[in-house]
Amino acid sequence: DSYTVAHAISKVVAEEKPDLIFAGLNTTDEGAGNVGPMVAEFAGIPSLVNISKLEWLNEGKSLRGERDVEGGIVEVYEAQLPLLVAPHQNLNDPRFPSLPGIMKAKKKPIAEKKASELITEKAKVEVRNFKLPPEKAPGKIFKGKPVEEMVVEVAKLLRSEAKVL
Repeated sequence: DSYTVAHAISKVVAEEKPDLIFAGLNTTDEGAGNVGPMVAEFAGIPSLVNISKLEWLNEGKSLRGERDVEGGIVEVYEAQLPLLVAPHQNLNDPRFPSLPGIMKAKKKPIAEKKASELITEKAKVEVRNFKLPPEKAPGKIFKGKPVEEMVVEVAKLLRSEAKVL
C-alpha cells in the first residue's frame, strides 16, 4: 500500500539525505499520487506537487515552483532544500542522453536495498477479496440496411436493452 511504500522510501531518504527528490505524479498506488507527498511528510521535508515550472533561488538553496490551477490561475510556491518535487508531465522536454553520458552512467554504482529490511511493520491495507468484473455481452454490429433504419433500431435497443434513453 501507499503508506508502506512511502515509509520504506523515507527510510532510504533519511539515510541518504538528498537535497532534491523527484517523485512521480502518476504513481502505481492506484493512481492516487500519495507516495511522493507521504515520503516528504515522513522525511520531514517540504513537497511541491503537480509543478509545471521550477526556478532555482538563493544560489541553489531553494526553489520556486509554479502550479497551474483551474481558470488560468497560477499558484507560486517557494521552498528550501531539501525538497521533494512531483512535477507535472509538461515540466520538462525530455532529451536523449549522449553516448558518453550513457557510458558514465553504466559505471556508477547503484546501491541495492532489500524491501524486507525497509518494511518492518504490517501493511495498513489488506486485500481480502478480489474478483474481475462480469464479462460484458459482445457488441452488436449494424450493417446491410439503410442508415435511417439502423439509427431507429439502435435507438430502440438503447431504450429497451441498455435502458440509457
